[in-house]
Amino acid sequence: MHIGHLMLIKAEDHEDAIGWVQAKVTESEDNFPKWSDWHEVAAGRFSLEGFAFDEFGLELQHNYVVSYETEQEQFEIVLSKLLDYKVNEFAQIKEKLVEAKFSIESIELFSYKSFWESENWLQVYDLQKLTQLAGDDYIPESYVYDLENHTPSLKYFYESIQNGDKNWFGVMVDFHF
Repeated sequence: MHIGHLMLIKAEDHEDAIGWVQAKVTESEDNFPKWSDWHEVAAGRFSLEGFAFDEFGLELQHNYVVSYETEQEQFEIVLSKLLDYKVNEFAQIKEKLVEAKFSIESIELFSYKSFWESENWLQVYDLQKLTQLAGDDYIPESYVYDLENHTPSLKYFYESIQNGDKNWFGVMVDFHF
């Protein structure tokens, strides 16, 4: 699957932002993020329902890169749309668990069989994703990542903006997993 993520980075200009994202993601020795087997910076084939980068004129204008300082309205539209995806993912997972009448009491550990063989493995997997999203772990359903502060939380990004630091860029990365 392909999924588009907005990587937040401080930079001097659009090209510098792409360079920093490539350095931190593509050239990382940590295999970042661990859940992706390959990626493409400032390009890609990701598809997010209802989201088209070119509807903002950004795809052709800046190669999947948006500046907070000079394109604040577009930046906020893209960020808001991706955060909506995250919130919707959380709500859908939660709804699936409620519909399945999942109870924490149904989780068991087996020494003699694999977790994947248990009757409720899918609900436990969904519960894991739910807690990862709530705990700001970086997973495919996060959609946004602050590379400066190494977190999918936007707390430090917003604090930086409030303190007058406007040289933030969002660079779309197509992750495959």
